Amino acid sequence: MSFFIHFKTQFDALLEINTLEPIILSQNATSAVSLEVVDNYPLVLKTTPLQEKFEHKKLLPYAAKLNVQNGILEKSSPLLQITEYPNGHYEVMFLKNCLAEHKKPVILSQHSYSIKGKEHTATVFFDGIYQISIQDKDLLFSKEILPEIDHVTIEKVKNKDVLIVDAKNKNNENYTLILTCKNNSYEVLIEDIVEKVEQNSDTLTILKKQNDMAGHGIVIEFELKNDIAIKKDEYAVYINDKPKQIALPELVPFAFLEALAVNNYTLARTYLTDELNDSLEDEHLEAYFGDFVEIAPAEYEQNAINKIVVIEENKKRQAKVFEVLLEKNKISNFSEG
Repeated sequence: MSFFIHFKTQFDALLEINTLEPIILSQNATSAVSLEVVDNYPLVLKTTPLQEKFEHKKLLPYAAKLNVQNGILEKSSPLLQITEYPNGHYEVMFLKNCLAEHKKPVILSQHSYSIKGKEHTATVFFDGIYQISIQDKDLLFSKEILPEIDHVTIEKVKNKDVLIVDAKNKNNENYTLILTCKNNSYEVLIEDIVEKVEQNSDTLTILKKQNDMAGHGIVIEFELKNDIAIKKDEYAVYINDKPKQIALPELVPFAFLEALAVNNYTLARTYLTDELNDSLEDEHLEAYFGDFVEIAPAEYEQNAINKIVVIEENKKRQAKVFEVLLEKNKISNFSEG
């Protein structure tokens, strides 16, 4: 069975495939190879980083296999991310395999507080990796913090069993980790880059920047009840009070799908012709495009003009290609395939 495989990597690397000549892969670039993959005869992939470190961690080489099972390309390692495209195309992304070089611990922030009459101490520190640990007499919780952070603060919400860790990442963005504690056990409520966190006696409100063309933010509201936090609402807003205008016709399909991604059907409909608007309900749009996690150019199509890709991630990552027709910078029709 023949597949057209598009290799990508998160780092500069040398790729060896069975007995083929080695390929140099550049970060975020694509190398396409047409390969015959036979059942029970796997492709053995060996990747060697061409850079020593990523941030504060050492990059390690690794090997993995691609094999065909029931006509589907499968992987042997979680370090490979496979996305299935139409017409026998697959994108294979090599993820980073990192090793921390452990160092003498440096405490970035520490805070002691009381929960149910017991004193807990939360510590954010760096010992080759950034992490948080919480303990009383025993270790209650430990978690790696992936980004590089500094300017760390730790705060317990007054009269609630909720802990908020705030920090700055290397891009000077606000990293926030919020934990709840129930029966002496901690769980992650949210971990993300956020714009703002607001709290009152019974409500915690988080604003996240969506980083899309319209300038959306996502507001998430939690109701705090002693040792639990219940999500009350989640909705989209504009960071700058109104959406940014899209001037280029080729960006209209992307802006339309970005609006659907945050359930802003009012904005999404401004990118459609009147005739198409009249023929579609919001439910039709939601069902037709599905629950996608990513929007991308149709780079693996022979004729990519007027086409766009959405990627769904359920049991596997799968790409759908849509053809979009425009009339005077408005979408007049779209079809899958």
